[in-house]
Amino acid sequence: MTKCNQTKKDKTMFKDLEKYYFCTYSETVDGVQTVNIVSPGKKKEDFTIELQGSNLVVSVGGYEDRFKLTNQVELKNITAEYDAGILIVKLPRKDSEPSRKILVE
Repeated sequence: MTKCNQTKKDKTMFKDLEKYYFCTYSETVDGVQTVNIVSPGKKKEDFTIELQGSNLVVSVGGYEDRFKLTNQVELKNITAEYDAGILIVKLPRKDSEPSRKILVE
């Protein structure tokens, strides 16, 4: 079982799962970083996901969470799916440029 990041505020929200999310956790699957939001009893239409500058903003049922993205994330290829009570947001990495030598003139 994956350990969830829970704050004091999250534990209060645990009492009302229909209104708020349960917990979030992050993991890497097949080289792709994911943000997972456990929120049972929701529909995919209940979630709003936006990019605001370098932040990924996820809203559900009046609750909002922000995730700071690095410049290594390929913003145009971010995807999300909701299945079995878990919203999974996939954050693919940009292809790294091959290293090269710089000629000193």
